[in-house]
Amino acid sequence: MRIAAFVVALLGVAASGLLGIKWLTDFSVEKSKPSYKQYVELGRELAKTDPEMKKKFELLDGMVRTAYAFVACAGIGLVAAVLVLKRQGLIGGVTLLVCGVVPVVFDGDPKMVLFTSLLLIAGILALFVRKKRPSTVPAPE
Repeated sequence: MRIAAFVVALLGVAASGLLGIKWLTDFSVEKSKPSYKQYVELGRELAKTDPEMKKKFELLDGMVRTAYAFVACAGIGLVAAVLVLKRQGLIGGVTLLVCGVVPVVFDGDPKMVLFTSLLLIAGILALFVRKKRPSTVPAPE
């Protein structure tokens, strides 16, 4: 069970990390364009009067926060996966479950569960991992 949880956790970490890095890269490319600041300033001024524009800026800010959450959860999820491999199932499992929920909370969109579902599945599997029991074979006399 621990190997299955470890493999699924690694897949979830890869999906979460790559998506977060992709979003941050896309945002930084747009931000590096010379006209970006002008558009943002104009858009923020329009957002004060136009509720639709305000909603779009809130969505953009939410995506950036979610991208950082994805990257952070990828790093934390990697540590949790190693804990699961070392038979610390409860700690690793709870950590993976939290990492699966945090990006959804930051974005507020339930569709984000699609990207964190592997972390959630790995967390559930990890909860079934138990510590190794000591051997019951009697010691030689």
